[in-house]
Parts: sequence; structure tokens; C-alpha cells
Amino acid sequence: MIHDCWASYLSYDYCGHGLCGAHLLRELAFIADADGYAWARNLKCLLQQTCAVVSRRKRKKLNAREYAKLQKLYRNILTRGDKELPTIPPRQNGKRGRIAKSDAHKL
Repeated sequence: MIHDCWASYLSYDYCGHGLCGAHLLRELAFIADADGYAWARNLKCLLQQTCAVVSRRKRKKLNAREYAKLQKLYRNILTRGDKELPTIPPRQNGKRGRIAKSDAHKL
């Protein structure tokens, strides 16, 4: 099931879940523009480039070597992004519930 990651969709059992590419690109563009995060811009670019390569192919897929390279680039971008994001503040004593996270942290 491909969706926009709305929380209630994740409760559906007996199906695989995937994030809609258009929604993901829109979220990355917003974070890159609003917050100026390089990791979001780089990830958006990587996804668009990969999509362009795959869309030109008859079989519409990457080979094993290309997929391994994509995973390595993806992890590298996320590692750099982790360093770019501010730390999430710890829960204050006596406070209940989840700690509010930025859109960039959630993504």
C-alpha cells in the first residue's frame, strides 16, 4: 500500500507499506526551503536522479551494484543530516506525552 504516511494507515495489517514519492519529495522540498537543510536538498536530488535513471529503462529497476551504491549514498546523506539537525530536547520532569519533534526530525 503506497500512502502519505498518515498515522492511521500504519495500523493496517496484512499489507506492505510504502511512502508516496510525490509526498516525500514535497516534504523534502519544504524542509530544504524552510529550514535550509542540505541533507533534505541532497536526498531530494538523489531520489529524483534515481527515478530519472529507472524511468528510462525497460525493466524499471536498478541492478545490484547500482542499488548498493544508492543505499550507500542514502545512508551517507542521512548520517550528515543527523549531524545537521539540532538535538531533540529531553523530556522535562513532570511532563507527560511525546516530545514535539520538528518536521525534519519526523522525516
